Amino acid sequence: MAAQAAHLTADEFVSDPRGVLELVVDRGRPVVVESNGTAVAQIKPVRSPARRRPDNAGYQAFLATAGGWKEHVDVEQFKRDNAESRRLSRRPPVRL
Repeated sequence: MAAQAAHLTADEFVSDPRGVLELVVDRGRPVVVESNGTAVAQIKPVRSPARRRPDNAGYQAFLATAGGWKEHVDVEQFKRDNAESRRLSRRPPVRL
């Protein structure tokens, strides 16, 4: 369920913008600023993205893949090819 937003007039917001921001942070709810009865802005609290905690199985799978390309890729040739591709321009010439 979404948090119920508080509604303020533009004059209330202009008179104490810092107070409005503190209200948003403290209550964790959005504030809608209205002018002439029309919503003109909504101020929302910032939500941090949820962090995944690595589990042991995922970590072990990661370790198992380390070096999996070793016998299939010539690293020195890969570095030469990569450097060469960066030197080549893929853009058409500019004509003024």
